[in-house]
Amino acid sequence: MSINNLNLSLLHAGKVDLDHHWDFDNVISPFSRLYLITHGQAQVFHSGQTFDLKPGYLYLIPSYTYSRYKCESTFTQYYLSILEESDDQGSIFDHHEFLYEVPAHPNDALILDRILELNDDRMLLNDDPKAYDNVPTMLAYKARNDRMNPGSFLETRGLMTALLSRFIKGKKVTRSVSLKNQEKINNIIRYIRQNLHRELTVAELADEAHLNADYFSRVFFEIVKTRPVKFIQEKRIERAQLLLSTTTYSISEIAAKVGLDNISYFTRLFKKQLGRTPGAYRQSKWQNDI
Repeated sequence: MSINNLNLSLLHAGKVDLDHHWDFDNVISPFSRLYLITHGQAQVFHSGQTFDLKPGYLYLIPSYTYSRYKCESTFTQYYLSILEESDDQGSIFDHHEFLYEVPAHPNDALILDRILELNDDRMLLNDDPKAYDNVPTMLAYKARNDRMNPGSFLETRGLMTALLSRFIKGKKVTRSVSLKNQEKINNIIRYIRQNLHRELTVAELADEAHLNADYFSRVFFEIVKTRPVKFIQEKRIERAQLLLSTTTYSISEIAAKVGLDNISYFTRLFKKQLGRTPGAYRQSKWQNDI
């Protein structure tokens, strides 16, 4: 995804005092979380790292990232839940390197205060992710963007973009491969996302990249760090998660939309990756009302 095409919308925003009840595991959301800590300490685990939340720092948790939260005493944080309206080129997190902890700028608290002023109806009523990370709640909060004054909507988006800019490092580049091959693989990733609704083979992808199939597989692995077939499977299930969370399509319709017409295979693959069936996943997302 090009930075020029970045499209952010706000779901939740607030400032809250938290304590030892802020202790949650297996949090995986279709939106990103951004925190500014102003008092106390807590911990967040994600992306294979443990982050000690401390005052004066901003923290980022990308969408679809497993995370774990823990607080043993008390702390105070600003929080934003940000939905990225991604296209077939994928998420900004697919194409750019990000830091997840950065020192806050002196005016960041003022920026967050302004976001809260513009969006005073976005505060979460319950800190448990199970209470708000579900389809009815997400759709309700997202619908509030449609009712916003256009100027307030654009200002909110600009302020969120400014905060997100604190974390970005640059485009993902693998130094050991040529820039030409890097561009070819980026194009193939885009091609995969645009064609998840149908069967895809390594031979087809290699042909699209104008590379020998074996050489293509080696280059793809070197850049993406996973095999093409596994990557395709992961992206199919990631797309299925989004559809299960944000639409009322039947499970068989979703399976077809992600290129897995065999519902039994789709269910097995989904459960293998996420540890539960598509039906159980959807139920967990829909079980809590607003």
